[in-house]
Amino acid sequence: MGSTYQAEQEEGSPHLQAVAGIEGLRVTISQIESSALEFGMNARELTLFIQGMLRLAKVDVVRHDDAADVPTLRTTIAAKRVIDVYSISLSVELWDRVWLTRQTHGHAIQAVTWRRSASLVSNRHELRHNMRVELGHLLTHFMNDYTAANRLLENGAFR
Repeated sequence: MGSTYQAEQEEGSPHLQAVAGIEGLRVTISQIESSALEFGMNARELTLFIQGMLRLAKVDVVRHDDAADVPTLRTTIAAKRVIDVYSISLSVELWDRVWLTRQTHGHAIQAVTWRRSASLVSNRHELRHNMRVELGHLLTHFMNDYTAANRLLENGAFR
């Protein structure tokens, strides 16, 4: 019996098709209610961390002004302090230009084509570490899907 992840890596899997053939990504960070970020990772640290992980998967990271049609990997962090602990929600989304099949004419729209999210609760002393670990897990899912999809693409899948 295969694992859940192996079952999700089938050739026709929509989330794998969404990451196949990506040659470069822009990285954006979106912070909502950032009261916890004084003890967690700031936007610059998050950006550097994400860029480093993407480079491990051999994904080119491009600057925002380099190309308008490059997909964007958007990380959103919602943090809320509740008494002496912080409640954190993290999401990593791939935004790309898509065309709706029901439209015969028209322009592409921006839409989320791949998404993972996680939630955690942490005290302020462990917040930075815990945010890094959870974000690392989310990015690892993306990197695994990216690697699997592009391996399938090289072998003639998705055609």
